[in-house]
Amino acid sequence: MEMSNFEKLMVEHILRSPAPGRHAARSSLRHLERAWTLIDQMPEVSVFLAITAEEESASALFYSLKRHGYPGAEFLNPKNHVHKTALHPFLLATGRVATHVTSTTKPRLVFDQKNSPDGEEYLRLLVNLTDPSGEERWVMPLPPLEFTISIGGVVHDFAPELQALAAEKNVNSIQKYVKKLANRRNKVLYSDSNGIPHIEAALSFFQYRRAVVFSHLMAYLLVDPYRKRQLFAQQALSAFVPILRQLRDDADN
Repeated sequence: MEMSNFEKLMVEHILRSPAPGRHAARSSLRHLERAWTLIDQMPEVSVFLAITAEEESASALFYSLKRHGYPGAEFLNPKNHVHKTALHPFLLATGRVATHVTSTTKPRLVFDQKNSPDGEEYLRLLVNLTDPSGEERWVMPLPPLEFTISIGGVVHDFAPELQALAAEKNVNSIQKYVKKLANRRNKVLYSDSNGIPHIEAALSFFQYRRAVVFSHLMAYLLVDPYRKRQLFAQQALSAFVPILRQLRDDADN
């Protein structure tokens, strides 16, 4: 599986990060590599490995939030398939808000050492701003997620975006969508009343899951190196945990 130079840099930083997040991230990349090698000969197994890679990359972020003691991280269960499956839809929803709010700032991710106070290289956000004179300038928040997103003066909880995402998937709640996603692993391995599984779009499935894995690992590298509990990471976590708690309550009922 080929990687871009940016992705190779990500891997280098992952390998230098602390356990247990490092091990989960490494495992996700290992599953992704295996999924790629089996995509033609054993597409069902390839799809299953790609799903597992996504879950392991989610675990890496969970471990990081726990290691840094973010309030609410105690509810994250790196061994729970549903918890890990919920991460990607949630990040999609937060990304929609961030894209709208930052449409004029053109943020992008870069690895930077020159502007680092300790001389170490970190994954940073590079944000485009225009000063009062009209001159374009670039800034790098440090830590990179030290901001909040508010709408109408209220810290946003991403509920409208989550509901819109669920509606697009023809379900009436994000919890039902997550449960549907979490059942994919069973559908690709086990027979049902219609027969045995048959995968026709393994390549496109792999390509999408690959992108998801690296998005999770980017989030990991934006959180893990920093001792400070960053504002946006906490904002997102505080909105994510109620989804998981509702999923647990539904299971209990």
